[in-house]
Amino acid sequence: MHGAGKVQVSGEIPQQITVEVDPQQSAARGITLDQLARALRNQSALASGVWRLASGGSVDFATTVPLRVSGALDGVRAVAETPVAGPSGLVRVGDIAQVSRGYASPAPALIRYNGKPAVVIAVAMAEGADGMTLDKTLRTAAATLTLPAGMVLTQVEDQSSVIREAVNTFLIKFVVALSVVLLVAFVSLGWRAGIIVACSVPLTLAGVSLLMGMAHIGLDRISLGALILSLGLLVDDAIISIEAMVVQLEHGRSREDAASFAWSHTAFPMLTGTVLTVISFLPVGLAHSTTGEYAGEIFWVSGAALLLSWGVAVVFIPFLGVHLLPPPKPVRTAYEPFSTILLRLVLGTSLRYKAVVAGGTCVLLVVACVRLRTY
Repeated sequence: MHGAGKVQVSGEIPQQITVEVDPQQSAARGITLDQLARALRNQSALASGVWRLASGGSVDFATTVPLRVSGALDGVRAVAETPVAGPSGLVRVGDIAQVSRGYASPAPALIRYNGKPAVVIAVAMAEGADGMTLDKTLRTAAATLTLPAGMVLTQVEDQSSVIREAVNTFLIKFVVALSVVLLVAFVSLGWRAGIIVACSVPLTLAGVSLLMGMAHIGLDRISLGALILSLGLLVDDAIISIEAMVVQLEHGRSREDAASFAWSHTAFPMLTGTVLTVISFLPVGLAHSTTGEYAGEIFWVSGAALLLSWGVAVVFIPFLGVHLLPPPKPVRTAYEPFSTILLRLVLGTSLRYKAVVAGGTCVLLVVACVRLRTY
């Protein structure tokens, strides 16, 4: 079946050949249970079957010996015709015992569903397969399956519903997060700049999807969580790049000069911040543990998304800005890019007392590290 990697059947009761020895006949011919078991074991060494030797109901002797079985009747007949060397010559097993085929008793494992005996068929998805496609294939196969009388096929666990729920949750969160980001971008930057920022999201996600496919990383809870975690960071570089262009246009520069300024003055600082953010996920990706094996995709997916968002911000955003941003405005004689009072106050105070700010930052870092070691 396409998409199925492994199928395991549990709860089946295996068949066995039972040899019920008549103690009087075996004693009369001088045959012991050890001799009988040795004869059956030497009968064939090419295949294996399960044997159960019982003597008079009082002694239960069980052993597993090799046996070639070509069918139900032939197998029982082959056992009955097996010769056993005794004091008076060769004796057939059928002369001193009754040979029959039946099911193992007691059964090695029993499974019940809703109080009734059941057999479990577990189908595992193959690596790289699509869980939704496998679910449709299994449902089609189950609908065309002819079962014996009295048997009913019931689905106990449906992993595709978990996949569908995770994908739908991601889509809902993605739409909500993207709507909030775009709303803020449209309100603060204007509709043209907002459109440019909005274009950066599908470009970045398309590149991430391509890299995930090349790395054989599927859409699961970890990769979807990493995309949701990165969603708020995808537009940061795009906003910085387009804002730098808008500021240069308000200075009266041409669109091409504004795009060049956005590349030359923001590309390397944004790359530094992006790489530092990616490195923060590095311990998860390189952890040689069960946690690292389970959650390692967070580093690879988040890192790919952030680095691609930087590439989009320094290449495609200036390109779109040249074609979509409004024409440059007349030069202002007293233009101040940081015109917000609160922003001027924070920046001015931080620059005026830079030693205190830097020292306080270092102290907070040390305190955070110390507190982290206590947990």
